[in-house]
Amino acid sequence: MGSKLGSALGIVLLASCTMAFGPVSHRPPAERCVAPLPRRAAVVERVRFGSVRGRALQLDLVRPSTPGPHPTVLLVHGGAWRRGHRQHMTSTMHAFAAQGYAAASVDYRLADGLRSVFPGPVSDLRCAVRTLRERAPELGLDARRFAAVGFSAGGHLASMLATASDVDDLDDGTCPVDRGSVALQAAVSFYGPYDLRAPLRVGPGADGAIRNLLGVSRTRDPARATLASPIAHVDRDDPPMLLVHGLRDRIVEVDQTRRMRRALEQAGVRVRTLELPHHSHGFGVFPRRPTDDGAIACSTLSFLSDTLR
Repeated sequence: MGSKLGSALGIVLLASCTMAFGPVSHRPPAERCVAPLPRRAAVVERVRFGSVRGRALQLDLVRPSTPGPHPTVLLVHGGAWRRGHRQHMTSTMHAFAAQGYAAASVDYRLADGLRSVFPGPVSDLRCAVRTLRERAPELGLDARRFAAVGFSAGGHLASMLATASDVDDLDDGTCPVDRGSVALQAAVSFYGPYDLRAPLRVGPGADGAIRNLLGVSRTRDPARATLASPIAHVDRDDPPMLLVHGLRDRIVEVDQTRRMRRALEQAGVRVRTLELPHHSHGFGVFPRRPTDDGAIACSTLSFLSDTLR
């Protein structure tokens, strides 16, 4: 596509995974690619970046103890767009800080089923990016190196940040910072839905969740469903993306990732996929024990290193 609607590899490939391309090698334990949490505590700060209907929107920011400016990873929690909290990403934030990244876990508006919430969640994340960029010098961030990492519904929102940075209709006027770029330099999406348009299947129970997000059935308002679909905004200017999906996922179908990969490839965007035969839905980036399989962490960190450093 030449325009957008209305307008983080030397990647590690593992025997337990199917990648879009590249050779297959051994499975490294996490200790080979994941730095341990430092003894010296990272710098933690809470940043207010807006408010909606009297509710403050906040993010938690964790920075490495080493001097900046640091590349920044925006973490977007999942929860079918209707539940979840930024504090669910606390351990992941600290793990990213141990790898040398500033990490921010962000609030965004949740659907309550009574009114349309879209594009509210996307607008909130765009506002968080603008706020962090504006305050980058004081917060020790590198405004030129921003990535988003999202999970499930958060993967959808991170992908909207990546592919629709120039779609002004996604700003709803609630952000105090109304200028500045929302463009990312990289994005990682874990088992996210990318095409909300009917009659395409997303996964069991998806129609209800999408209706809560859009405030209307996707069959009744196809234009709104298209506006909310990252795949509909793909063009050659999008940042590199890593798409991660478990082949046992029964919530979001793996075809969503495969179709998104093809769309990005056809647009000339750098994209990598990591398909995990033994994973379902809801896994994270970092292993819980040093001896655990480091496939996901190694691939994610290698991708971010290539794209942000």
